[in-house]
Amino acid sequence: MTKFRYNDLVKVIDGLEASFRPAEKGVIVAIISDRTRWPLGEFPPGVVYSVEFEDGVAIDLHELWLTREG
Repeated sequence: MTKFRYNDLVKVIDGLEASFRPAEKGVIVAIISDRTRWPLGEFPPGVVYSVEFEDGVAIDLHELWLTREG
């Protein structure tokens, strides 16, 4: 079970480096829960989400770095 679903509005937590867009809001556009198939070694264990922001840019973020918005 994942913390968020497709199209959920989320906010990136404060305190992350600028490239992770802290305090910005976006929408979940992809869920990467199979970390065996997609290891994504740069992230800690857990679910990784692709979040698209208002400017159309999407980045991958770990579930610990997101909160539900709205």
